[in-house]
Amino acid sequence: MVLCGRFPYGARLLEDSVSGDFRIGFAEYLAILLFLAASAITMTPRLQNAWAASIAWLLTLVFALFLAHEHWNDLMRLTAYYPIRSLIVAMTSAAAIVGMVWHVVVVPFAERAAPSSGQQQPASSPSASETAREVTKALPLPQSPSRPELPKSIPKIHPEFAATPLLTEERKQRITADVNRFYEYLVGIGYEPPTKTPVFGVSATNTAYSSSTEPGSNVETKILIARNRLDAPNGVIWQYAHWIFARFFPLVPVTPQTRFNGEFREIYAFYYAASSIGEYKPSTGSVFWDWANALWDIRGKYGKDVADRLLNYMYAAWYPPQDGVEFEDFIWLRFTHGLSLIDNNREITSDVIALANARGLPRRQETKSP
Repeated sequence: MVLCGRFPYGARLLEDSVSGDFRIGFAEYLAILLFLAASAITMTPRLQNAWAASIAWLLTLVFALFLAHEHWNDLMRLTAYYPIRSLIVAMTSAAAIVGMVWHVVVVPFAERAAPSSGQQQPASSPSASETAREVTKALPLPQSPSRPELPKSIPKIHPEFAATPLLTEERKQRITADVNRFYEYLVGIGYEPPTKTPVFGVSATNTAYSSSTEPGSNVETKILIARNRLDAPNGVIWQYAHWIFARFFPLVPVTPQTRFNGEFREIYAFYYAASSIGEYKPSTGSVFWDWANALWDIRGKYGKDVADRLLNYMYAAWYPPQDGVEFEDFIWLRFTHGLSLIDNNREITSDVIALANARGLPRRQETKSP
């Protein structure tokens, strides 16, 4: 009785709740459903959407104001004859106002104030040592080409053979195996060698011989194997490597841009043939041997993968030599550029250059910028 006397609205609400006389209509039910829908859109992670929630809260507010207009006097007195209806009006009105303010004002303001994911926070001032290290790096380096993805199925190479009784079925199978092994080796590094091969035959002497027509089809090129090397392990690798890199560095048409291709095809063919079988006999007497020796030194210290990719990056980032540039200058530019691609962080650059310098490279110390 004391409670009912001090809080008549609560007493009426309790009385109606016990008696079951809620006395709410369709509009109140719709307001409740809108309130629940807006709450679900706001609170459920899978349903969160600022625009949908704002519209739902706006509809809720409209219905709440409509109900409040009908029961304004009841709300003011808080002694409504139908307290449940008044309570619904009060709750939906308050919730709708809060929801609208949250989605229309608070959320957009927070999104504008927060830094976007693509923006970087201002960094602190670098120290003197950090600045010195950055200065020593000179110009920024380009990004390394991504490692090539091997094809799911590397095509099988079927060499062409000349009609000679010296090429028995067993020798043909061994030559085919050597050719496919070297082809797959180059594909794994990142090259795309031709799938057709020259015609393999047998030399009339113990001297290997090759003949080719540039440009020309594969059948216009012949690799004649020395008679005393018909049964030698990897006997055709050296000649086959030279044929492949002759396609990468053609001599025809003869232009100033192709004037160094003959030297490059020799270096590439000799190095990759030796690297694929793991055999190398150093020599001296020419710039060709100086480069071959230097590349093998790099391979010995940093592994086959580094040296193999270094040459590949030199080729992948190739551009023709400019007029007036000598071979020694040009190949040094290609070498240092390929090294910058494979060693972005300059972790081995100075050591690799030291290995080349130890072999007398570059022959000319004054180089031009690439």
